[in-house]
Amino acid sequence: MAKVENAAVIDRPKLSKAAKDKLLEYAQQCRRSFYAQTMLRDSMLLVDKYYNRTYGVTSGDVQLRLANMLGKPVQVTDFIVPMVLPQVETATGKLAATFLEGTPMFMAGAGPEHQDAALQFNTIVKENATHTGWDAEFISTFRDGFKYNICGISITWDVETTWGVKNDNNNNPTRVEVVWSGNKAKSLDMYNTFFDTRVDPSDVAKEGDFVGTTEVLTPSGMKKYTNRLFQLVEPLVIIDALNSRMTENTSTSDHTLYYTPDIVGTQVSQTGSVSYAHAYYKTTMYVRIIPSSFGITGPEANHPQIFKLVIINDQVLLEVERQSNAHDMFPMIIMQPYSDGLRLQTKSLAENLMDLQDLSSNMWNAPLYIESKDINNPNPAAKIPLRSAAMYQPISNAYFPIPFRDEQTPAFMNIANGLERFSYVVAGTNPMQQG
Repeated sequence: MAKVENAAVIDRPKLSKAAKDKLLEYAQQCRRSFYAQTMLRDSMLLVDKYYNRTYGVTSGDVQLRLANMLGKPVQVTDFIVPMVLPQVETATGKLAATFLEGTPMFMAGAGPEHQDAALQFNTIVKENATHTGWDAEFISTFRDGFKYNICGISITWDVETTWGVKNDNNNNPTRVEVVWSGNKAKSLDMYNTFFDTRVDPSDVAKEGDFVGTTEVLTPSGMKKYTNRLFQLVEPLVIIDALNSRMTENTSTSDHTLYYTPDIVGTQVSQTGSVSYAHAYYKTTMYVRIIPSSFGITGPEANHPQIFKLVIINDQVLLEVERQSNAHDMFPMIIMQPYSDGLRLQTKSLAENLMDLQDLSSNMWNAPLYIESKDINNPNPAAKIPLRSAAMYQPISNAYFPIPFRDEQTPAFMNIANGLERFSYVVAGTNPMQQG
């Protein structure tokens, strides 16, 4: 975090308009180049449809399900075997049990002479984790990793302003401002996260040139955010950001600033009369640049440095802050649970299970494809007409009833059970781990 000392803002350089325009253009090019070179959004959308079992649904299936909900006789619809979801959740739970059960999550140890310092460190880490919900954020990151084989999390120093109650000099309760600060962990929305694809995803924080994510802020959230920038950002820049409006956001464009996946096919278009006119797109980026190339003056301007950029509605460069951390890494970390050198081509756990879910669903649905009209056709015409010569003969001389013997269904069920066992082999789990 930047500090205010002697009316000078440390690590927040004053930029000329040309430098701001250069940085804004660079940030836009980074984001657009990422979405132009990758199809992550499409692949993640397909995985989420398998995870939620919403793919392959026809209008007829929807009508039958509505009829069932209205109390009409049960109609058979295509059944999708839940195979991706339980295996992803089991793998997620395994990582959560491994890394998140300790309290605090990151515990410090020390010799007898430093026990007090270690205790203080552990107390602060536990309080930060509880206040900002580290466990939930890490679980969400683990789940994304097993679904998409790409996930991310940001670790930043955050300041929150809330209200508390305190007695005044007359012992009357009064409202006072309470400021909390600490380390905040936040899982990245991978649909709206972009990064440098020229390096391995796991090395972006260390070797990449950029990483960023976009989120939506409500007007009240935007106002709270800008209030924290008092004395850190010029008032005119804040006013420009508050007065900016969202650009057109369509889900069909490769360069969509903020993408909302449509998993169940019920999403309302965000264009036309329905729009997010009263909200803000906030893009937070970390870039590794040579300051002098962008007209930024300061210490070591000819050496690569990390800067934090905050852009509102892809129009206003609101924050430019030099990161003076000791590890020289982005505070946004991109990860891959399965890393075999193929980068974004490596399949995730969910993707390796999708064909098994398809085959198993086909086996379960095969016995349901027999329709009632094939068994007892309501057509009044004779099913097996007899010649007049057989009029006075027993009908058994012309036709003998063939008993129905369903020999295929047990075979289908055996194949489906075998496919389920394959899913445990792929996931490296067993039924006992699923409870």
